[in-house]
Amino acid sequence: MVLKLLKNLFGGPEETAATQTVQLPEPGIANAAGLIEYLVKSLAATINDVRVETVEDDKGMVIRVHCHKDDMGRIIGKNGKTIGAIRHLATDAAARQKIRIRKIEVVEP
Repeated sequence: MVLKLLKNLFGGPEETAATQTVQLPEPGIANAAGLIEYLVKSLAATINDVRVETVEDDKGMVIRVHCHKDDMGRIIGKNGKTIGAIRHLATDAAARQKIRIRKIEVVEP
């Protein structure tokens, strides 16, 4: 599932008849935020508390990830490596759509 989402965002080889087709949302701001939401919900133990909000201004887009305080360590990761990887994926996905992500914040509700 994740590979198909990443393939849709970043492109990839043509599909063969043996692969299944998954209907994904149209390209746009929702894809970068949707990718972050999907990845964070996959990591979080309390997925009901995960909420992703986007704020857009003239300098770019700020994405805030709200999660339960017990899940913050999982999302941030050791030395911030997990959130760094999420930022990298989201920034690359948004850049393909000519959208600039200025900041991704992890916020405790």
